[in-house]
Amino acid sequence: MIAKIEITNLEPINNSYFTLNINAESEFNNLTNTFVFKTVPTGPNDVQLSGTTQENYTNLRLKMQSVYAGYDYITFIDEILKLTIVITADDVSTSTVEQEMSVDIVHSSEGTAITGYPIILSRSPYFVEIAPDGNFDSATMDLRIWRGSRVDDYPSEVTFSFSKLVVQAGQPKIVFDIHKVVNDFVKGNYLQLGGMGAFTSSLANSVWISADITAFFQGSAIANATRSYLAVDGFGYHVELYNPEIQKLVLSSINDHVIYSGMTAPLYFKTQGLVTIKINGVNVGFSYNQEFSNQVIGYINLGAYVGDNEVLNVVFDYSGVDDVTHVYQVKSECLFSKANLIFKNRFGFWENIPFTKASKKSLQVEQSNYNGYISSFGQYSLAQHVKKTFQIAGPEKISVNTDFLPESYNQLFEEMFLSELKYLEMDGVTLPVNLVTDTFATKTKILNKLIQYSIDLEYSFDKINMIL
Repeated sequence: MIAKIEITNLEPINNSYFTLNINAESEFNNLTNTFVFKTVPTGPNDVQLSGTTQENYTNLRLKMQSVYAGYDYITFIDEILKLTIVITADDVSTSTVEQEMSVDIVHSSEGTAITGYPIILSRSPYFVEIAPDGNFDSATMDLRIWRGSRVDDYPSEVTFSFSKLVVQAGQPKIVFDIHKVVNDFVKGNYLQLGGMGAFTSSLANSVWISADITAFFQGSAIANATRSYLAVDGFGYHVELYNPEIQKLVLSSINDHVIYSGMTAPLYFKTQGLVTIKINGVNVGFSYNQEFSNQVIGYINLGAYVGDNEVLNVVFDYSGVDDVTHVYQVKSECLFSKANLIFKNRFGFWENIPFTKASKKSLQVEQSNYNGYISSFGQYSLAQHVKKTFQIAGPEKISVNTDFLPESYNQLFEEMFLSELKYLEMDGVTLPVNLVTDTFATKTKILNKLIQYSIDLEYSFDKINMIL
């Protein structure tokens, strides 16, 4: 939910105060702070008492921003004789605990937040923490992981239990890194995409997470907190620091795409706050419930919309933000068989790169030999093999080439090289492949003029159906 706290009728006097309680369980915090107006501030929550009412609003806003620094889901809006606090969380409530001044505080819910549930990119570190008030010497965490309904399918049994001791006395918090254990649950394989329309993502590609942490001091529980997440098979870059928040509503790093008829072209997007999807001005109907793990993220298959179009303009309208537009240039290829490389992008969902120029297959045979005995009671046969072959195995490789692509596709190639799961769609068949090429040299218009790439792939199985 998006909750708002409106502070009005603020008329403080020296040493007057009010206490504000912000409870957002899903955001792991129950924040209670007392703000005291003083002509000479001395405490960490003291607010400078000024001569005009508007200055007092500004001073209160500055103090609150300082006190709530680090809580990204809390923002402040300065208005004339009013301070508005916006809290983006799925289960937030507020109340005035105590006050000794003239001030009105009104809490209201403003509907669904586009940011939705915190999303863990489970290929990168993700820390959950507890920071109790007072001394503590250890903490435990019960982790539950499940699919389906966030409420009805909530597991009664704990999936993993963890415990930690403090490293040094007086440390402010204990943290648990959960990404390794979570990532094993979101390694879903590629499934054939739907046709026209908007669809849910696969149940295998996202899970609910509930982390219940308890802090202890000398064996007694002194604090407890629970936080909920959605986890996907994505990753963040090192320069983005630990597990960056997914800022994009449509889960592709580029907005300008190339598409060929006969290819699938998945485009995944967040469903919370989504109002309409239009392709070339025509509405695409959808129905999503964010309480289900596979409906927080949906997708459309642009390959089903190519037809006779030369361009596909896909416009996503989300409540309260600017429209998000993705443009697909439709191309054709007559000479060569089209290869479509499908991979999990950095956001943990499927994306494609078309390889439409000449492709070449090769078979790399691996075998063992031994010298056999060809004599039968001293009689030799020239028809028998002296050198005999056994355990013949042969992985099939394929070299593929792109047409000329926009420079923005460099980002997709980078994500494809870093992807753990890849599939090749060719001649109507989609099969798992591994990347043989292990180096990606970025090309640019300035240096290379036209941008075209060649890579080598290996089917993720031997030509012969066998197990050694």
